[in-house]
Amino acid sequence: MKENLNIGVRGHDVSQTNIYDLAKSVQKEGFRHTQLALKKALKDHGNLVGKLNTGMMDHFKRVLKDAGIRVSIFGCYINMAQPVEEKRIAEINSFKEHIRFASDLGCRMIGTETGCYTEDYTYTELNESEEAFETFLSTLREIVAEAEKFGVFVAIEGVVTHIVNTPKKMKKVLNTVKSNNLVVILDTVNYLDETNYLKQDEIMRECFELFGDRINAIHIKDFIIENGVRKVANIGEGLLNYKLLLQLIQAYKPQVEMLIENYEPGTREKVFNYIENL
Repeated sequence: MKENLNIGVRGHDVSQTNIYDLAKSVQKEGFRHTQLALKKALKDHGNLVGKLNTGMMDHFKRVLKDAGIRVSIFGCYINMAQPVEEKRIAEINSFKEHIRFASDLGCRMIGTETGCYTEDYTYTELNESEEAFETFLSTLREIVAEAEKFGVFVAIEGVVTHIVNTPKKMKKVLNTVKSNNLVVILDTVNYLDETNYLKQDEIMRECFELFGDRINAIHIKDFIIENGVRKVANIGEGLLNYKLLLQLIQAYKPQVEMLIENYEPGTREKVFNYIENL
């Protein structure tokens, strides 16, 4: 039954060196799919911006395939609301590069968070401004238009401290940028902080009710509240209502690809057993 759990892992949580070590490490941990963020997982390869090509992607794909692994999400996490136009254009171009070569990697989903209205990607109250939202939308429209040309998906992920910080705001984005090539990576913990975690069931249900049809992948992790601050916890050792989450997944998106965040090597069996027992 464990084999039926469609759970993978972020590559950079198990290896941050090169494609060979990544393939070996993910295989050793027993996962069959991974999220690949080049600059995080393949540091030995150097800065690959502007260097992606069909041969490189095919090489990465073959190394992973030989280890029984595929790429479920091609990670290209950019600051979509970067206020410095020159830097925002550079980030857009990097994302477009990932779009062009995603299919050569055997992956059709390129993932990013929505960003902050600051140059260094830190939280600011300006995230709530119309100017920030319009800057983000401008970026989103441009990369979605590119994704439509190549038949791949732009997958955006909401975060409580970013531009898209609530389920309702995510729904507003989906209603504004209407494209079948725009989907959602859901991380329910990302919508929670010390002010609203007691309403997690309501927030979780809201995510699935508002945009359950657009969820194409789910990040899973756990959390605790320590000294009034939300912190990461191992799955099953925190406060997240996993029973409800799994019920909602089964109702709205059975067999959806799930990826463990902040994975601790050697804990796969523990995580799978916990989820299976629910």
